[in-house]
Amino acid sequence: MSQNTSTTVRHVTHISNDADIFASDDHLTGIGMAGVGRNEGGADQFFPPLAAANAAAGEEKRTSMLDIVRDGLGRSGKITMLYRVVVCGKHAATGADRNELAVHYQKFFKQYQAETELITGLLVVLDKVWVHVLEASSKVTYAVLRDLNRSPLFSDVKVLLVQDDVPTRFFPFWASRNNDVPAEGGVTDADLDENVREGNVAAVCVGLCSVGTRLGSLSKAELKSALDELGTHFRDLLPRAAALERIAESPAVMGIAEWISVFDSHVNTVLEAELTWPAQQTLVF
Repeated sequence: MSQNTSTTVRHVTHISNDADIFASDDHLTGIGMAGVGRNEGGADQFFPPLAAANAAAGEEKRTSMLDIVRDGLGRSGKITMLYRVVVCGKHAATGADRNELAVHYQKFFKQYQAETELITGLLVVLDKVWVHVLEASSKVTYAVLRDLNRSPLFSDVKVLLVQDDVPTRFFPFWASRNNDVPAEGGVTDADLDENVREGNVAAVCVGLCSVGTRLGSLSKAELKSALDELGTHFRDLLPRAAALERIAESPAVMGIAEWISVFDSHVNTVLEAELTWPAQQTLVF
């Protein structure tokens, strides 16, 4: 574990899963055999589908990473990449109506009902804090993150996890519930420690994803009871309110404004040569 807690926790906030992109044997075989001199079989045995079409027209086109990504999405039945996000924060106003958050997201998600990708996840609202895990397309995910940055309902929002190209969902649907049941184990010394560590953030993310796995294994008759008594059924998995408060107050965990500025803003690069005067002479080869 790195001693620089600030750096390591920030790096946890964006994870990419590219393993399933290279799961296509057809692409690996096609790329490996493209330069073979033997003329055996059809063009589709030597080139990926897009390259084979170009080869038939007399033009050879190299396979790009974008071609591989698109083919991998098509084989898995996806239209867009699936994102998983875990965020937490405080209520903007003391004593605010906790049901207001659920109403806000119900109205917000209605704007994206035409999206082919489902919206799944869980919003857990406590007395002073809240935590939200969301599984959706990139369009919906970025819209939710931008809304968190400008909505007056949320305060001290922290981004715990942004995971793209997720192979499967943990949650069968999206739901919101208030929770007043204390988490298992009560308040610990780690919950009161102002120095939030990677393990604290990881425990929140893993616990919430485990809730989704359990919900997916229940029957329809059991689901309603489990959601209505969320704090009791998943007491061992839900994060403690004190732990969420420390995370929301910690400067070591990336806030929503910083995340937006890093990952959702235009990057204006300045070359070193542009800052040098007089300008360097162009090399002629």
